[in-house]
Amino acid sequence: MSETLENPKPAEADSSGIHPFIKKTSDFSDRLSPMLVKELRQGLKGISFMILFIAIQVILGILILGHSFSSSYNDAGKDISTSVFICIGLATCVLQPLRAISAIGSEVKEDTIDLMVITRLSAWRIVFGKWISLVSQSALIIAAVAPYLILRYFFGGMQLFAELMILFTIFLASAGFTAFFVGLSSLPSLILRGIIGLGCAFFIGMGVVALFASPYMYRDVVQLCSFEMEGTIYAYLLLALAMAYVAWLALDYAAGTIAPISENRSTPRRLICLGIAAVLFILFWLGPEFIQRAAPIFMLLLSIPIGIITLTEHPFTTATVSVPFLKKNMLGKIASYFLYPGWASGLNFVMILFGLTILSSQFHNPTYAYSYYDSSYQQEMITACSICFSCLVFPLLLARIFFKNTLQLFVFYLGGLVASGVLWLLVVVIAEETRSRGIYILFSWLPPVQFNLFDRNVTEALAHGIALPTFFIYWLGCLATSGKFWKHIRNNDVQAEAIIEDEKNLTASTENN
Repeated sequence: MSETLENPKPAEADSSGIHPFIKKTSDFSDRLSPMLVKELRQGLKGISFMILFIAIQVILGILILGHSFSSSYNDAGKDISTSVFICIGLATCVLQPLRAISAIGSEVKEDTIDLMVITRLSAWRIVFGKWISLVSQSALIIAAVAPYLILRYFFGGMQLFAELMILFTIFLASAGFTAFFVGLSSLPSLILRGIIGLGCAFFIGMGVVALFASPYMYRDVVQLCSFEMEGTIYAYLLLALAMAYVAWLALDYAAGTIAPISENRSTPRRLICLGIAAVLFILFWLGPEFIQRAAPIFMLLLSIPIGIITLTEHPFTTATVSVPFLKKNMLGKIASYFLYPGWASGLNFVMILFGLTILSSQFHNPTYAYSYYDSSYQQEMITACSICFSCLVFPLLLARIFFKNTLQLFVFYLGGLVASGVLWLLVVVIAEETRSRGIYILFSWLPPVQFNLFDRNVTEALAHGIALPTFFIYWLGCLATSGKFWKHIRNNDVQAEAIIEDEKNLTASTENN
């Protein structure tokens, strides 16, 4: 017995040949989300990640070896930096997000999403787990490639802080693009996902190559990330916040598509956006002049993404969604006209955003005119904002007129958006080839064409006159087609009142007992 205590028998490896201690410590912690653990295990073992991980190592090794034997040794350090950034950018901002193109769609197709939803995992945790898994894999790729920048240090001329910030910026951009593609993966149409995904990946890849391959643009990127020039840190923070905002909306949209109809994700989303707008208004009020001058642009950047999502929400819900609104009495009933899930109330919410955007133009009051017709800054901002919001509402009107019974409103909304864009390009080409400006007036009912009228001195007054009425006409047209959905909402309110009454009776009986 004493010999056994003094010389304990070592643990033996199991049938797999792995020591129990190593097997225990190499596994994921129980504190991590089960969705994250599942996606990480599948992702790290996937052939696509392994090929990408090995290929980028081989490509960078060959490129750095070639640059080290280059005749222009003085430029070798800069060439190595651009090669590393291009490879990392293409791998993490193009290829990694493309792996997310079927993140939600594949689960829906294989009927595994229902099994996840009935567990304690919420729709948000499912989507967030898929996103954070892909972002973690991108971080692993960047961490594995970062040592190549150490080799670049020996060639001289390295701006350490700026190049490390570029590396960090690529990671942030990769996280944002991955979130966008995860949101895109929730679209029901595989063809639409493929067209939009490949198109976005192509333009992102071209942008990555252009940023780092061009000496002038690379210099601008270094200046931005070095924070040496005045105002660059504010520009960097604004870009990061804009990316985070779009990423959150994309993930929340994906969560909304797989969530049960009894789960209300629309109201918190809209309230958060109104909170962001309130913060922006405080910045507009207290900020310097250039912030006040750009206030309508910030509001448009806030309104356009949430506007597209709000105008394409599913209009049918359950009575349980109405219960929280009715419990707030009159205030809740008024709020339901703007915050209730569905595109019908989304129209009213978009009108709030439109009013806030117009109001933001009042923070800047220049003493000089911007056009030959002495139109004020406020008038120009009202016209520009009206055209932008008309571009948002017009595709919904097309979808409601030609596909009023569809349940895939987002797909047909995008179709209307693309159709109006293609028609606008045709009008521009014909007008420029024939040198006929009258065609712009003929197609002035098309919202993008109003930008061409607004851009020309001869027709600028016409654009001021028709932009705002056009938006209200299209908005009222959409509102006229929403009667059936408001009737559905009021029927839900009646059922919700019965639910509230049953809850009161149950509470009273419980207290009496």
